[in-house]
Amino acid sequence: MHKRVVTGVLAAAVAGAVLAPATAALAEPASSLSVQADRHGRPEVGRPSAEPGTVTAPERGTVKVSIRARVEVRTERAEVVLDGPDFRQVRMTKLERTAGPNGLYGGTIEVPSDARPGEWRYTVEATDDRGRTGSANGTLTVRSDERAPEIARVGADRRTAVLTGDGAKVGVEAVVRDHPDSVRLSFDGESVRMKHVGGDRYRADAWLAPDTDPGKARLEVRAYGSGGSDRASTWVQVRRQAGFTGFNASPEPVRHGKKITVKGTLKGLTASGSRRGLPGTKVTILFKPQGSSSYRAVKVTRTAGGGAFKVKLTAKRSGTWKAVFDGNGVHAGATSAGDRVAVRG
Repeated sequence: MHKRVVTGVLAAAVAGAVLAPATAALAEPASSLSVQADRHGRPEVGRPSAEPGTVTAPERGTVKVSIRARVEVRTERAEVVLDGPDFRQVRMTKLERTAGPNGLYGGTIEVPSDARPGEWRYTVEATDDRGRTGSANGTLTVRSDERAPEIARVGADRRTAVLTGDGAKVGVEAVVRDHPDSVRLSFDGESVRMKHVGGDRYRADAWLAPDTDPGKARLEVRAYGSGGSDRASTWVQVRRQAGFTGFNASPEPVRHGKKITVKGTLKGLTASGSRRGLPGTKVTILFKPQGSSSYRAVKVTRTAGGGAFKVKLTAKRSGTWKAVFDGNGVHAGATSAGDRVAVRG
């Protein structure tokens, strides 16, 4: 049967001084704090210990953790510091009332409410008055306060996702508080892990398949932690791609007052990934006079079978013609390339 040692550590005073008991709370098993002399004369640091070795980040304020390590040097003075990537450097002080620099040293780490959960590594380093150093490493486990993570906001990088033959990519960002263990983005029957990009922000891309149904698509974020989970959603409008082919205004050039023909075909993507004409669809013909910076609508027409359209207009000024489709519940809007026609006489 093993018994825990709770008596104080006795530190021997130099030059025959009487023994002074250290505080009982500073006692440590010899196996964790023992030091062996360095034959090269460098300071020696025993394996450090943390009390407590595992802490839970508080809801507010800080939690203090005591770090102790035994140090032995061969000079008259030494400086001992506690350092690590998760906290500022701390100068350690000698805890035993003995002469000289050798003995048990202690320092305090403060764990804040927003502490990074996981294993914290720290180093105790001793430097003697000749500049020689020795060190030893230890670890401290920090846990979250086991609250359920909270999703504060979810947003997409666009309001409308236009499906092409490859589908559509939508970037999603979520703000998730209270240190979740995992954050996932779900869409269209798929689920991907969101990447932590700093602070409380997480990001992932949702790839919508080409056969995704037009309409509102739900993008759901779920956050999981030891204390529970949370979910929140955002929405994007899904439309299939549309475009004009064979757009042309002719003849060119044309005499003033003569007729020109503006024609083309409007096509849209299908669920299978092919493109077909869009019959019975409204198309607006635009004209920008030479020297002007803006277009104006001059004619509204509808496509015939196969998505074709053709209108005859009177040529009055030189300029550029375009066709525009405003979009509908299935297909996204589209604009043709411009075709310039010079008017003579």
